[in-house]
Amino acid sequence: MRCVIERIIFDDNRHEVTVTACGEDYIITEKDFFTLGSAEGGEVETEKLAFAEQKLKCIKKAENILSYSPSSVRALAKKLEKSFGGEVVEQVISLFTEKGFLNDSELSSRLSSDIAEKRRWGKIRIAAYLREKGFIKEDITNAIDEIDESVFEENICFLAKKRHDEGKVDLNDKKSISKLFAFLYRLGYSWEDSQKAITSIKEPPDEN
Repeated sequence: MRCVIERIIFDDNRHEVTVTACGEDYIITEKDFFTLGSAEGGEVETEKLAFAEQKLKCIKKAENILSYSPSSVRALAKKLEKSFGGEVVEQVISLFTEKGFLNDSELSSRLSSDIAEKRRWGKIRIAAYLREKGFIKEDITNAIDEIDESVFEENICFLAKKRHDEGKVDLNDKKSISKLFAFLYRLGYSWEDSQKAITSIKEPPDEN
């Protein structure tokens, strides 16, 4: 439906515009207002105004979500789709990506590095975590590959030795060793990596 624009109010601080048409107020971004190419006394399609208003609300929702923690494109889109239509979400995601607010490649790399350093997780669990957060396979693979292999080797040896030093592992008991394997597997390490770590405890390197 087309309506005559009765009033236009600019909010320079927020870069927003309130457009009154057919007795209804629509708050939209300045950019969308100028894209509509309308002026006071001119006509505008109320459907376009309504869409632009939803887009601004979606932008604010996305900003609020990202203010708490960074997010992957998929994860953010999924949250926004609970409140907004697909086309609105698509435009907002595109806008945020263009502005650099969303960068899955950078974020997946940063998260992988932090997890390996602070939680000492192995590749398998890091990859599973990133998949849950909505990252694509390519970004996950690249992020994990960027971590030096020695980091994972040092981490698994640290974890295995810590369990042993705490008296939670008896290296002469098969059942106890199996539990250690299970523990390391839950943290994302393969059987082969775990075997090497356990061997390093049994046969510490000769310092001479």
